[in-house]
Amino acid sequence: MNLPATLRQRLMTPILLVCLAFGLTACSTTLGNLMQKPAPTGPGVEELEQMGDSLRERGELRMAYQQYEKALNLRPNDPGLICKQGLVSLAADRKEDAMKEFNKAIAIAPNFALAYDGMGRVYFRKGDMEKARDAFHMAVQLDATLWNSRNYLGLVYDRMGRHDTAIEIYKEAIELRPHDGSLYNNLGVSYTYKHEYEAAAAAFNRAIGLNYTDKQVYNNLGLALGQLHRYDAALEAFRKSGREAQALNNLGVVYLNQQQYPQAIDVFEKAIELEPAFYVTAGENLKKARIAMKQQQ
Repeated sequence: MNLPATLRQRLMTPILLVCLAFGLTACSTTLGNLMQKPAPTGPGVEELEQMGDSLRERGELRMAYQQYEKALNLRPNDPGLICKQGLVSLAADRKEDAMKEFNKAIAIAPNFALAYDGMGRVYFRKGDMEKARDAFHMAVQLDATLWNSRNYLGLVYDRMGRHDTAIEIYKEAIELRPHDGSLYNNLGVSYTYKHEYEAAAAAFNRAIGLNYTDKQVYNNLGLALGQLHRYDAALEAFRKSGREAQALNNLGVVYLNQQQYPQAIDVFEKAIELEPAFYVTAGENLKKARIAMKQQQ
């Protein structure tokens, strides 16, 4: 049909404007894309794992386990994540669950060293030192850089009475992590077991010098110094591990073990006088010291 030119122009104009605005035939697709909302994205595996690690360090174990579970949903059968779930279970004292998780990790990755480390920790908590030793040995055999597996091995050998072996293993761990005061503390305990008190005191002082401020290291140092008959220094160390009455009681125990009963009685009495509520502990020790002195006489 023949239309007047002006009418043809008027009919074509809106089509031209629409095509200019939206890009001819592609305009409907482009408009649809502009109107679609982007799909929401959640945290990735690494972020979920970091969240789990942070929660585990703060002791929020249930939430930590959940974050690792979410990460495993995105990356199934990751042995590292499964092992971290095992550590959470162990921290919650669910030893059997922890063992299942470490075994699961080994089934997926038979040479995954951290799974054997985790198994060793479970056996250690159960008191099975032989199986713990075997598991930690496997861990360090698979990954020689696992300093904490060596640390646990030292603890195992100390429990087994093999203090010389423990000392050598602690030294190996220290070579891998030379600025960790906890390793020097454990080394000092091994020397204490061997009655090598000078070496023990040196190790404890090294731990303190590395800013290892756990109260136990001061108590350990006090015991070593007391065995070296450096009683004033021992008392100062005990004071840094607890209250004054507790420090006096600890010094009294040193005297008691050395059969220095008058000195023991003196400091036990001072501890009770200073803090009567401490009588339950110091009072029992005072009674032992008096009985021992009478028997000695």
